[in-house]
Amino acid sequence: MAIERDRATVYVFYGVACVGKSTQALHFAHEHAIRTIIHTDYVREVQRACVRQPAGSPLMKVTHTAWELFGEPSAEHIVKGFTTHVDAVTPALLAVAHKLSRDGFDAIVEGVHCYGAVLDQLMQVGGLIVLPRLLVVPNEWRLWERMQRKEAERSRAGEAKAWKKHISALMTIQAFLLQEATERRIPILCSD
Repeated sequence: MAIERDRATVYVFYGVACVGKSTQALHFAHEHAIRTIIHTDYVREVQRACVRQPAGSPLMKVTHTAWELFGEPSAEHIVKGFTTHVDAVTPALLAVAHKLSRDGFDAIVEGVHCYGAVLDQLMQVGGLIVLPRLLVVPNEWRLWERMQRKEAERSRAGEAKAWKKHISALMTIQAFLLQEATERRIPILCSD
């Protein structure tokens, strides 16, 4: 006998690069028989390919380099660049959320393109229950190790990343996300 439900549940696994979002999402999906995982990096790439972007568009940056649009890499500019970049991805992410709501299946959204204001918008999508989880690393050294491992796992054809060069910016973004998650009582999962 099928159980009727009014809303689908979307689990949001978010955090900075290399904290284990994809791995956690895959394990969670397997354990809970969730068939759909949406990666926000792919959502962003579709936007870049389908919508012509002017030079200097936040969408043409990544979350940990968007501070360049505002000047020097101060904590204020890093957070402003991050939120500006994420806000540029949000309309496409909301379109995905509306589709998930129409389909009525539970799903996982994983990626760095999330913070409090985006969660608020996702929670306004009718027909969805949104359950966020912030993934973090305990320190810069652990993030460095995870970057090393991820780089070693990539195929030779994989795109080279400059995460290590921007580790300070990533840790600044993580501190911002941690503060927000604590204030909002969002579950925080340490990858260590």
